[in-house]
Amino acid sequence: MVNKFLRNNKSFERIKGWFHDFAFRSLIKNSVYIFSGNILSSIFLLISTGIKTRVLGIEKFGSLALVISFVALIEQLTALRPWQALIKFGAEYIKENKYSEIAGIIKFSFAIDLVCGVIGLFISLLLTNFVGKWLGWSSDILFFINLFSISLLFNFSGTSIGILRLFNRFELQALKEVLSGVLTLLGSIVVLWSGAGIYGFIIAALLMSIVINIAFLIMALSVLQQNKLGYWWRQPISDWKPFLRFSSWAYLSSILDIPVQKLDIIIVSTVISLEATGIYKIIKQVMNVLAMMANPIYQSIYPQFTSMIANNEKKRSINYAARISSLLLFVVGVPIVLLTSTSSLWMGILFGREFSEGSSELNIFLFISFFSLSLISIHPLFTALGYVKQTTIITLISNFFYLVFAWFLGQKFGLFGVAIAYFAQICIVLLMKIFLISKSEILIKKQV
Repeated sequence: MVNKFLRNNKSFERIKGWFHDFAFRSLIKNSVYIFSGNILSSIFLLISTGIKTRVLGIEKFGSLALVISFVALIEQLTALRPWQALIKFGAEYIKENKYSEIAGIIKFSFAIDLVCGVIGLFISLLLTNFVGKWLGWSSDILFFINLFSISLLFNFSGTSIGILRLFNRFELQALKEVLSGVLTLLGSIVVLWSGAGIYGFIIAALLMSIVINIAFLIMALSVLQQNKLGYWWRQPISDWKPFLRFSSWAYLSSILDIPVQKLDIIIVSTVISLEATGIYKIIKQVMNVLAMMANPIYQSIYPQFTSMIANNEKKRSINYAARISSLLLFVVGVPIVLLTSTSSLWMGILFGREFSEGSSELNIFLFISFFSLSLISIHPLFTALGYVKQTTIITLISNFFYLVFAWFLGQKFGLFGVAIAYFAQICIVLLMKIFLISKSEILIKKQV
């Protein structure tokens, strides 16, 4: 009876048909690699976070979150992140068998990462005292930020990410995530055993960042060697202007996305309290665990979209994005229900009783994440269609409203106000991107 039902069920037959598509099968395989790595890494990171909260308490844990968030903010301000351009132009060069050009843009991409790392360290050291005095940070926090800023010198992972994704080596990216989680947990255990406190956690995070970035670089270089591109460093850099132009627009979008991605921690610490910062950091980490269910698809699908666009298959790419959104409704929806229905219980067990008081705020953020993550395929499609300038404008508009809402609503309603600002920002971005993609689809139909 079950088999008869499945045969007669059109939805099931439609989903079954998806697996006849090579691109979809490849997407699932790569997503499973990344998802497995992310889940294992998140387990290690959650245990590590539990150790940190119990050792430091809510206020010192908030200070640790502030230190790491500030350096991450500087990294985003100064890193050009050329991996998107590397995948886009690399896919086009692969189609045309222009491997010398691929080697040239890889060399250019590594040079960008290196220069950005040096600039990042310089700017961090320059701004820390000024920003810290303006916001009233303690001398300990300023020292910890300067110390952790050394990690910026080793932040050349942008090109490594692009290489692994371009050559379909997502299993190595998953391995990197697992290593990161293992090293973070081991570092936390050593600090717990030694009693080094917040200083020990900063040193552990710094060493982990350096080791992981070097390991990731070695993985990328081995992939280049396997694809007969070990000579990349000897190739001249040609046709670099379109590459730099695309990277620059992507960088501007990244800069304008700072209010939601990085500045939120600083806003919460300023307009609410350090205690709220600690709770909000936990909320973000739980949301990141949930995002790990959808991000593997986001990471795997962008190279596929670029290939489809390079092969003039724009209509197929739009239909493919709609198919992925249907899949994500189920993938993300199930864990959302489980997490929200038991949040007050597991938050107290994992992070301590004082953190369980933030379960209501967590539930609201999780439902907003469900809405956002189920439509995540829109973003890589939008970039692959070449809308990098439009992305910058949309990000500027949406994050302006986020800053205003988060600042004023955060003061009035606490973390609930920040949640309202986050939801408004997501709605603005999605509506504008869907509108432009719809216009693109109409143009395609007219051409056909």
